[in-house]
Amino acid sequence: MTIDTLLELKDIGKQYLRRAALQGVNLSLGRGESITLFGPNGAGKTTLMKIISGLMVPTKGEFLFCGKPASESPLMRETFYLGHKNALYGGLTVLENMNFAERLHNRHDSGLVEAVL
Repeated sequence: MTIDTLLELKDIGKQYLRRAALQGVNLSLGRGESITLFGPNGAGKTTLMKIISGLMVPTKGEFLFCGKPASESPLMRETFYLGHKNALYGGLTVLENMNFAERLHNRHDSGLVEAVL
C-alpha cells in the first residue's frame, strides 16, 4: 500500500451461515481511481459494497481505509451506501439528490457535495 491508497481489502471473506458470499477478495483503490463491479446475481457485489461502506463487517480478512483499519478511521463516517433499491428521485437533479442524501444522514455540513463536484 502506498500513501495514496484510499482503500485496501486483503483476503476479505463474508460467510452467511453455511454459504460463503465472498472468498479471498483483494482490492487496492488509489485516490482518484474508480472501479466497476459487475457479475451475475449472487456474486457478492452488494455484500462487497456494504463492507466497503461500513454497513457490514467481513467475517475474514482486513479492510484498510486510508492506511488504517476501517473500524478506526474517522473518514468512514463520511461514507455511505446508496444501492439500487434506494434509487435517485426522478424529480430531482443529481445535485438535489446528493443534498437530500446528506440531509437524510445528518451530513449537510460535511462538504461532500462540493468535494464530489
